[in-house]
Amino acid sequence: MRINALFVLILSLTLAACGGKSPSSPTTEPTATPTPSAQTVSVRVFSGWDDMPISGGASIATPAGRVTTSASGEVSVSLRSGDAVDVSAPGHRDYNTVYRGENPWNVYLWNTTVVSGEYIDALVYNEWVPGRRLSRPAAGNVGLAPSAEISADAQAMNVINACAGEMTTATQRASVSVGGAGVQFALLIDPALAGVASGSTGNTFSGNIVSASRIRFVGTVIFSLNVPCHEIGHGLGLGHSVSPDDIMRGDRVITRQTLSASERYILRMMFRRRPGTSAPDNDRDVTAALSTTHSVVEIDCPLSH
Repeated sequence: MRINALFVLILSLTLAACGGKSPSSPTTEPTATPTPSAQTVSVRVFSGWDDMPISGGASIATPAGRVTTSASGEVSVSLRSGDAVDVSAPGHRDYNTVYRGENPWNVYLWNTTVVSGEYIDALVYNEWVPGRRLSRPAAGNVGLAPSAEISADAQAMNVINACAGEMTTATQRASVSVGGAGVQFALLIDPALAGVASGSTGNTFSGNIVSASRIRFVGTVIFSLNVPCHEIGHGLGLGHSVSPDDIMRGDRVITRQTLSASERYILRMMFRRRPGTSAPDNDRDVTAALSTTHSVVEIDCPLSH
């Protein structure tokens, strides 16, 4: 006990000689988040319909001011990552976006002189996608998984393979194929649909990303090319078209064997935009949109041909 008391006395005297304070951990100053540096970005603005540069008519508004594209559809802009950018041009929808580091930065605008805003909204911002925001599979592979009954029908498989090729060509950024990896679309026969629908698509969403799809047909007898393409189109995020000549028309299916030029345009532009983009064309808050919970939406299609 005396030894312990002596030790405490010595320790106290030592601390007093050093200023009378116990040792403590050094205080760490908070590190300031560095401000992104500005860079000169080559911005090229194109019309989404024909992928041609918008010559001398596109306006780009940034925190630093507003500039206009040259005759070649290009202009140099000083931008920082995260800057809000508005791109506009006559005959096109304004694009409200954020600069995310691309250089050169190719921007494609929705052309409303070829198809109407009503047409775009019906297919893209439709009632079957969460929050009526642009929804689609993440860019990459989409695997079609036909049931054994469908796989045994050679004619049905020919139709599905042709449709897969058509969708791959249209999106330009998603490879749609039978047996492929990636997002899975299950293709099934369900006679219980009789009297309700010829086909039905049930999409599973994670936010505004289609993470899986279950596509049912009343039978293989309806497998003209447009029926699988109609339902797979729903799996890719398309709504029902307002045009009577489209495969995605909601109340009937025409006998055409391919998507219309307008439908191919819509799919191409959808895969150039981020899931969660809101109407008419704003992708500034897509991160918040993608954080929503999973949901499943069923689309019944009473198609005739």
